[in-house]
Order: sequence, then C-alpha cells, then structure tokens
Amino acid sequence: MYNYLFQITGKLSLLLALIWTIWQFVVKKYLDAKITYKIKLENDKLLEDYRSQELKRQKAVLVSNLLSQWYISAKISENHEKNLESILKLNQLAFEAYLWLPRKIALKLTKILSRASDAPNFKEVIVDTREWILYGDKLELISDEEKLKMDEIIHFEIHD
Repeated sequence: MYNYLFQITGKLSLLLALIWTIWQFVVKKYLDAKITYKIKLENDKLLEDYRSQELKRQKAVLVSNLLSQWYISAKISENHEKNLESILKLNQLAFEAYLWLPRKIALKLTKILSRASDAPNFKEVIVDTREWILYGDKLELISDEEKLKMDEIIHFEIHD
C-alpha cells in the first residue's frame, strides 16, 4: 500500500514538475515577446518623432531659402535685369512653401513676395514659421522669453 502511494506521489510530483517547467517556459516566452514588442513600439515612436522633426527642419530651410532668394533678388533687380534662373528658383520655393504653410503665414508671405504696401517685415514670417514648426497649437503655453523676436534676427545687406 505504501509502495503504491509512493508510486502515485512520485508520478504526481514528476507531473507537477513537468507542468511547472512548461509553465515557466511559456511565461518566459510571453514576457520576452511582450518586452520586445514594447521596446519596438518605443523605438518606432522615437523614429517617427525624429522623422517629424527632420521634416520640420526641412520646411524651415525652405522658408529661409525662399526669403533669402527673394531678398537678394530684390536688391539685384534694382541694378540688374532679373535672371530667369532666379525667377524659376523663387517660384519653386514659393510653391513648395504654399503647399504646407498655414493660411495665416502663407498670406503674410504673399504680401512680402508681391511687395504689397501693407506687407509685414520678412522677419515676421520667419518668426511665425519658427513658432508654428516648433510649438504648433501650443504657442500660448510658451513663455515670451523662449520666443524669438524679430529684432533678434540678423540679415546682411547687399552694398554696391
């Protein structure tokens, strides 16, 4: 009787040990998969944030190139005939900027590029674009000390 009890107890212990080992294996695989997924998800989010920031930087470069070309074109045209390549470049940059700029900034840019009498200073478009790219809809949360002011932007004049 005791022998039979020992056999059942031994088999039961062996079965429990086997179940416990399988359970540990399954839990380990589950946790590994879950951790790997979370790491991948976090890395994907970081990569998307980086790509978004890079796209914003490219857009800022486009506006600065446009205003730079426009400024130089205005100074050169006073003394020299406009060059077709310069006009093509200005059109390309302007059209690219109009594709993504918010309407408010695009209208200011239109006034500047067309030399309208009520056109804002070109530095205002630079500041507005910078704020829109960096802060988006959260502009009201940014302190005045963090905002770039027009008089803090320098540009170089063309002299004859």
